[in-house]
Amino acid sequence: QLIHEGISPEDAERMLIKPMEKHLQSLDGLKEMTSKGFEGGASIVLEFQSDSDPDQALLDIREAVDLGKADLPDETEEPVVREYSAGKSPILTIVLYGTAPERAMVRLAEDLKDRLETIPSVLEAQVGGKREEVLEVIIDPSKLESYNVSLGELLSVVRNNNRLIAAGALDTGSARFAVKVPGLFENARDVAALPIKTSRDGVVTLADLGEARRTFKDATSLARFNGRPAITIEVIKRVKTNTVETAEAAKELTRRLAENWPADVHYEFLGDQSVFVSDFLGTLRNSVLSAVALVAIVIVGALGWRSATLVSISIPGAFLFGILLLYALGYTINTVVLFGLILAVGMLVDGAIVVSEYADRKMLEGHDRRTAYRMAAQRMAWPIISSTATTLAAIVPLLLWPGILGDFMSYLPVTLIFTLIGSLLMALVFLPTLGAEIGRAGEANAALMEQLSGEEHAFDPGRLRGFTGFYVRLLAAIIRHPGKVTLLTFATLISVWAMFALDNGGSVLFPDGEPDSARVYIHARGNLSLQEMDRLVRDVEARLTHIDGVKNTYTRVGPGSGSAEDAIGRITLLFKDWDERPAASEIEETIRRRVAEVPGVKVEFQEQQNGPVQGKAIQLRVSSEVPSLIDSSVARIRAHLDEMDGLVDKYRPEEADDEVDIRVRFPIADRGITALDHLRVPTEFGMVPIRNFVQRVARPKTSQIERIDGERVMRIAADVAEGVQPRSKVAEIRTWLASQHLDPRVKVSFAGQDEMERESSAFLARAFILALFLMAVILLAQFNSFYQAGLILTAVVLSTVGVVFGLWLTGRPFVIVMTGVGIVALAGIVVNNNIVLIDTYDRLVKDGMKPFEAILQTGAQRLRPVLLTSVTTIIGLLPMVFQFNVDFINRAVEIGSPTSFIWVDLALAIAFGLTFATVLTLLVTPSLLALRVNMLERKARRRSLRDIRRRLRRGEPVEGVAGSRLPEAAE
Repeated sequence: QLIHEGISPEDAERMLIKPMEKHLQSLDGLKEMTSKGFEGGASIVLEFQSDSDPDQALLDIREAVDLGKADLPDETEEPVVREYSAGKSPILTIVLYGTAPERAMVRLAEDLKDRLETIPSVLEAQVGGKREEVLEVIIDPSKLESYNVSLGELLSVVRNNNRLIAAGALDTGSARFAVKVPGLFENARDVAALPIKTSRDGVVTLADLGEARRTFKDATSLARFNGRPAITIEVIKRVKTNTVETAEAAKELTRRLAENWPADVHYEFLGDQSVFVSDFLGTLRNSVLSAVALVAIVIVGALGWRSATLVSISIPGAFLFGILLLYALGYTINTVVLFGLILAVGMLVDGAIVVSEYADRKMLEGHDRRTAYRMAAQRMAWPIISSTATTLAAIVPLLLWPGILGDFMSYLPVTLIFTLIGSLLMALVFLPTLGAEIGRAGEANAALMEQLSGEEHAFDPGRLRGFTGFYVRLLAAIIRHPGKVTLLTFATLISVWAMFALDNGGSVLFPDGEPDSARVYIHARGNLSLQEMDRLVRDVEARLTHIDGVKNTYTRVGPGSGSAEDAIGRITLLFKDWDERPAASEIEETIRRRVAEVPGVKVEFQEQQNGPVQGKAIQLRVSSEVPSLIDSSVARIRAHLDEMDGLVDKYRPEEADDEVDIRVRFPIADRGITALDHLRVPTEFGMVPIRNFVQRVARPKTSQIERIDGERVMRIAADVAEGVQPRSKVAEIRTWLASQHLDPRVKVSFAGQDEMERESSAFLARAFILALFLMAVILLAQFNSFYQAGLILTAVVLSTVGVVFGLWLTGRPFVIVMTGVGIVALAGIVVNNNIVLIDTYDRLVKDGMKPFEAILQTGAQRLRPVLLTSVTTIIGLLPMVFQFNVDFINRAVEIGSPTSFIWVDLALAIAFGLTFATVLTLLVTPSLLALRVNMLERKARRRSLRDIRRRLRRGEPVEGVAGSRLPEAAE
């Protein structure tokens, strides 16, 4: 922050920003530098890469600023460097409002601020909406002339007083005395008694020239809550402290202090993050419990009570292991961690189900429980380790996600990695140990167990009954035509993707949820006074009263109330709870309709945005090293956007604890524009009006100048109408820009969501490719076969058919962040069943079973565990897919809770993708194995025929070939 009283935006750019930018633009790790010049100073915001060390970056900035200070004007105040991070945003805003005098409201707000900062978990409390105190000296211009005192003399006397004089001490030899010269002003009387001019006739004091009084600085903004004056206190918590506990402590303190406040002072809590966090955590906690309960029910139905108990115990065991690792590394439980636990519920039991199911089958075959669980742990160790490793290989690339979205989503892969490691230990160590003590065979058909035992002579698909028999006979028919199955599978893949490309819900960066508030920005041009701004804002404010579903209204008036330079006010409408009001879309439509046509101003509507993505959907930056070229280019682009359908809200943005300032001013009547003409300056001929030396000229006012990475920039931003996808409009604008012939010195670029979309899409594509590569390395190490490794990776690619089919069926857009993460996570889940299935097939063939019979027996043996692992994962996600929240503690059921909207698309992608992948595993994977067998058999037959021909040509006898000694038999 660079403060220089009275400097214009143009001079701030030239004298403050440019000299400082030279020293800042070469900092290591700098991502973007945004500078703004305004009346009275400038600000420079430096954004660093997410992997930069914040402490080192702050140190580098301070060093660069120290070097740049030498290039600043002498009158510029000491630059202020402060760190900002998302963790320092307020968790609670306390609004004081009412009809009490301003000084009383300020005193109460300051007292509350001090008391709030005594809470250990509160970092700071910031008071907003108050005016700073000032000691104002009102000078009578006529008395200045009467006493022949110039303004320069007056100001010089005031500046040279009110100083601390260090007089030292007096040592008399017998004692030592400290000498104090009282020179500081303590009250208004001291200022009034200040001698301005002396003569033999007497002393002219400041009181002779005017009046000194204690007051507030002129208001630059106003705040109202439900139409009454307001002051806000924003509460910021310390890093790694509990949001809910901190907010509750602040609210309880406020309630206690408010008992002694005047009756005309009221308070309200706004932006309470603890409510959102509590609801969000509660929803996810209930989803975890629901997922565990549903998974347990499925396992009990399939494996019986005892085996189900063993498998179910692995869920809290893996959770505990993962949470302990998170705690040890300093992570806190948040919404992303809880969703990671939900996603992990179905994945955690995969290994436990495989081991338990194998041991259960061995006990039914006649083995004792110790032997059965030992065999299960030994037999399934490498398939489970390999499947867990491939799942981790799919998740690990997500740790490399850069930027804000990467920081937001980083908790998901970390949670999955820790819990999956815990599940591996539970499946291979804990479960076999406990099963050897309490395991018991479930109830199953003895004939079925005999068929699945692996003995070649005993396996007969025709003797199998029930769903297993139906599946094996279907599989036997399918693997006779593996080539046709393969062609049909890839044709389905291409067809579904083509169908989705032609008919889809579009794409968005981040999912939209049900908002809790909305904002209306009021824009107006001209040199408006604060009172005129307030009149215009009140006109809009009056139109927004008595809206069904709106609980409170908070209004800010003054320049800088929005992101655009011409914003004169902002009205925030706070909605009622989501289950007590109409849908937010209906409320927003009412708001838009009421502010559609307001005379004298332009009204811009903006709904609340959730998640890490903020700002309007479409944002363009027009920059050039030649500032004069920017205006015409912006006007041209803006005119085209006004003509486009589907775009809305478009705008062109451009008790006192501290020392009290002393300001010398003329009376209000002498502060107008014409007063400049009568201002007198001393000359050798006496006091002469300043109009003799200067000329006043009216010019358009520049409120703010913005620069990004060293270039002058203007922004054009717009939202999209309901049902319109931002990406389609961005593409349309790009096409139009390509057909225009703008000056080559002007650069137009897209920022905001479009920029983040491109970055996120590119990263997720790279993450998917990296995941496939890592999985390929693991699969090659296990199977030592390019074909089998490629077969499993093909199943991963084919599983995306289920994802896009689910999006097409539900009509939901492709959410780049959540659907993309779902596809990457799905890759790790899909490989598990394929690995175990192919490993079983290889083991049977190695034991001497014919390949086609091995395929059928593998399908029969793996049918139950494949269905169980897939169904448990899908069922664990269903509460999130349908936004179904069962509150077990309060015994309540909610459907469509707004706190669950973020994860719907991720859960949907995995649920539909895994459903399709299960079909692939049970039908297509065996067919591709059969295709490989056919290829090998044909290759062997061709090799055998070549050998027969070779032997016949040499005249050697060949068994089974009549007349094989005759040379012509070779043909």
